Amino acid sequence: MISGEAKGPGEIIGQINRDRVREWLCSHPGGRQSECAKALGLSSMAVSRHVKQIRCNWSDRNIPPAAEGSGATRRHWVIVKEPGRIPEKKGPFRGDAIEPFLRELIAHHDASVDLTMISLTWDFDIWAECGRDHIAIADSLAGLSDEDWAEISGGRGA
Repeated sequence: MISGEAKGPGEIIGQINRDRVREWLCSHPGGRQSECAKALGLSSMAVSRHVKQIRCNWSDRNIPPAAEGSGATRRHWVIVKEPGRIPEKKGPFRGDAIEPFLRELIAHHDASVDLTMISLTWDFDIWAECGRDHIAIADSLAGLSDEDWAEISGGRGA
């Protein structure tokens, strides 16, 4: 759209609904699109379109290039596998956003839910690791005690 051009009613409503979907997803880590649609009174198809547009806004253009050999990661995804359910992919996330997201998932899901973190490294290699282990290692490196970890995780996944 040309800058300054007036938006039609459909575009305005679409932007409002896209913002509502984004807010719902941010406040419900691990939430499903179908749950979002039901909670917001939107069709599953509309929520799917909004999620697709939100993901388009997270393109590689917005992520600074990682330095060669830096050990940095370009993107992360999380696979959430609840017992008896089909696994769901969440993401992509930038490096600074993955740990807060994993912490929210851990706080909302007991240890029976597998949280697998997939990382795309600086040299386009793929790494997979347990999301709970990733947080436990990060916390131990940060000097958190077992008591602190139990308090943060609500006693889950330690």
